[in-house]
Amino acid sequence: MVGAKEVFHLKLWRIVNPLVNRSVTNRFFLLTFLNILSNITIPLAGIMDTAILGNYSESIYIAGVSLGTVLFDYLYWGFGFLRMGTTGTTAIKTGQGDSEGVYLVLFRSLLIAVSIGSTIFILSPWIASWGFSIMAGSEELKEIGRSYFAHRIWDAPFTMMNLVLIGWFLGRSRSDLVLVLTFFSNGLNILLDIYFIKELKMSADGVGLATGLSQVFQFVLGMFLLFMISRRKEISEIMDWESIRKKLFYKSEFLQLLSFNKDIFLRTAFLIVTFSLFRNFSASMGSEILTVNTILLQFMLVFAFFVDGSAFATETLAGDLYGRKDYRELQSILRLGFIFGFLVSFVFIFLLEFFPGEIISLITRDTEIIGLVLENQWGLYPVLLFGSVAFVYDGLFLGIVKGRSLRNSMFLATFLVFIPIAIYSLQIENNLLLWHALACFMLARAITLAWVKRQMGLN
Repeated sequence: MVGAKEVFHLKLWRIVNPLVNRSVTNRFFLLTFLNILSNITIPLAGIMDTAILGNYSESIYIAGVSLGTVLFDYLYWGFGFLRMGTTGTTAIKTGQGDSEGVYLVLFRSLLIAVSIGSTIFILSPWIASWGFSIMAGSEELKEIGRSYFAHRIWDAPFTMMNLVLIGWFLGRSRSDLVLVLTFFSNGLNILLDIYFIKELKMSADGVGLATGLSQVFQFVLGMFLLFMISRRKEISEIMDWESIRKKLFYKSEFLQLLSFNKDIFLRTAFLIVTFSLFRNFSASMGSEILTVNTILLQFMLVFAFFVDGSAFATETLAGDLYGRKDYRELQSILRLGFIFGFLVSFVFIFLLEFFPGEIISLITRDTEIIGLVLENQWGLYPVLLFGSVAFVYDGLFLGIVKGRSLRNSMFLATFLVFIPIAIYSLQIENNLLLWHALACFMLARAITLAWVKRQMGLN
C-alpha cells in the first residue's frame, strides 16, 4: 500500500515535471514554446548589456566590448557540441529506460566540459593575443576588448559545464528547467551590469565580470535543480560510486561519446567557415553591401531562434523515441517540425514582404541602406525556407546521435556547394547570387540528411 509520503512525492513530481502524461504531439509543442522563450532571452540580454553600457559609459566601450564578444562567440560556439552531444545521448538512454546510463552520460560530459574549460582558461593569454591581433580596429578598441576578455575568460569551465547541464535537461525533456536557467542567468547578468557599471563606475571589465559571475551562479542553480528533479529511486541506483567510477571510463562508451562530440565539433567548424566567408565576401563587395547583409542576417538570426525551438524539441523527442524504437511517432515528430518551420518561414517572409519599411527602419534610418535592403531581401527568402528544413533535420540527427552524417552533410554543403557559388558571386559582384549560395548550402544540407534518413529506413 502506498503511504502518504510516497503520494506526496508522486504529486510533487507531477508538479515539477509539466511533461508527464502528455501525448508526444503536446510534448512537442510545449517543448517548442519553452525552447523559444529560452532562446529569446539570449539576444534580449545582449541588448540590455549594450543599453546599460551605452547609458553609463562612453560609446567607445560598446565597440570595444563587441570585439571581445566576437572572440567569445567563435570560441564558445565551437564547443556547442557539449550541449548537442549530451542531449541526444541522454534522450536515447531515457527512452531505453537506462537510469544509470542517463547519469553516466552527464558525468562523462561534465568531465569533458571541465577539462575543455580549464584548458581554455590556461591558454587564454595566447588566445587573446592571437585573437585580437587578427581583428580590425584601433589599439584603443582592442585594449577595451582585452579588458572585457580578461574579466570574463575565467568562467570558461562553468560555461562549458552549463552547456552540458542544458543539454542534459533537454535530453530529459525538461525545457522548463532550461527556461528557468536562462531567465535566471540573463536576469542576474543584467542586475550585475547595473551594479558594476552604474554603482561601481566600471566599464568593459564590469560587463565581463557580470557575465562570468552569472555563468557561475547558473551552474550552481543547475546543479541544485538536477538534484531536485532526480527521483530518489534514480539516485539510489547510482549511489554505488565505486561502480560509477569504473563504468565512467568504459573505453567503448567513452570513446563513442568523444567521437560523436568530435563529429559535431567539425560540423560546427564547417558552419563557422560558411558564415565567416559569407561576411568576408560581403565586405569585399563594399561597406554598403556588408551593412545590408548584416541587417538581413539579423533577421535570419531572429528566425533561427524560433525555428530552433522546434529543432530542439525534435532533438529531445527523437532521441527518446529512437531509444524506444518507436519509429512511427518519430516520423510524426519530424513532420510537426517541418510544418512549424515552414509556418515560421512564411510569417517572416510575409512581414518582410508587406511591411518592409516599418521593420527595416527599426534597425536603420539610412534611406539608401533601406533601399538596398529592399532590393536584396528576396535573397533571404529561400534561405529561410530551406533553412527551416535543415534545422529540423539537424535536430533529428543530433537526437539519434548520428554525428558523422551531420559532419559529412555540412562538409559537402560548405565546400562543394556554398564556396564555389560564393566565389563566383564575388567575381561578378552579385550580392543576390551570394545569398543564393547560402540558400543552396541550406538545401544541400536538407537533401543529404533526407537521403541518409531514407538509407536508415526511417520513413
